[in-house]
Amino acid sequence: MPEPSGRAPRRVIIVDTEFTNLDTDAGDIVEIAYAAEDGPIVSGIPPHTLTGHDPEALEINQYRERDLGDKARWNHDIVDNVTRVLTGQVLAGCNPRIDAAVLKKRIGYEVWHYRLADLESAAWLLLGFTEPPGLRQLRDLLTGLGYDIPAPDHTAAGDVEVERACLKIMQRIAGMFLSNGIPGPDELELFESRGMPGVLEQVE
Repeated sequence: MPEPSGRAPRRVIIVDTEFTNLDTDAGDIVEIAYAAEDGPIVSGIPPHTLTGHDPEALEINQYRERDLGDKARWNHDIVDNVTRVLTGQVLAGCNPRIDAAVLKKRIGYEVWHYRLADLESAAWLLLGFTEPPGLRQLRDLLTGLGYDIPAPDHTAAGDVEVERACLKIMQRIAGMFLSNGIPGPDELELFESRGMPGVLEQVE
């Protein structure tokens, strides 16, 4: 696969955050998880407040059920750690614009590369969705094809695990399609003339 010349490829860091308000300008981060493509999943609860919180957001991330407000469990290094790992690298995830926004608010500036890697947009292009799917919809498609992927649970670490599994599967699918290289226009027309089904058409 093509790589930009003159440098090593940037690392792709999958990130998920949980926060106190669905409005990223109003809330605070209550949980962070991240992982490189083949590294361990690191997660933690940063110190935070519930100022300006949205009850719906706390319900989604099970804030009280998981006791995320217990200060004895707070990780005072998790923000510094994710900042260090992300510096100069590619922030990836499902709708990473949201995670980038809340992290920028917490850190104060963007340390990651300005191009984000959105798994949902990649799935829309690769798998034949009519619009970018949500994580659960993407996972349901892939498990329907026989892939083993845990269900997303709205914990930061759990969602990173699901997102990484989906990313690896999509990379394998793309590798299969591109095993003979990127097709030129003549090859592409031949492929299309044969009416080759997409992934979604094969499932139906």
